[in-house]
Amino acid sequence: MSKKSRDKGKRGEREVRDLWRVIRPDSRRSGHEQVQGDACASDVDVGEGYAVEVKLYKRLSWTIVRRALEQAGEVAREREGNDVPVAFVRSDRDKWVAVLDAAHFLSMVSKLDDRDS
Repeated sequence: MSKKSRDKGKRGEREVRDLWRVIRPDSRRSGHEQVQGDACASDVDVGEGYAVEVKLYKRLSWTIVRRALEQAGEVAREREGNDVPVAFVRSDRDKWVAVLDAAHFLSMVSKLDDRDS
């Protein structure tokens, strides 16, 4: 992987970290753990509950999005917890999109509905 690609990935991770810091101020990039080969490291460590994968590409394809969600799922399974796998994806000059599978999305909505009742 070229230095330009690595820098772009780091930039994407920092942007997503900053998005999470609005609701989870201790969120941080997990770059150090990934370099050391920790297979259980999300791209962005947001604390318990979520396994976050970040992809920033010039042009996104469904294959890239699906693979990012699969990678987040692998991390969530390796942690043996109840982490929700979430992929944050963005193409150049576009907005970040959070992708998660329908079962997790509906579960989250159900919990919000229960809370509001």
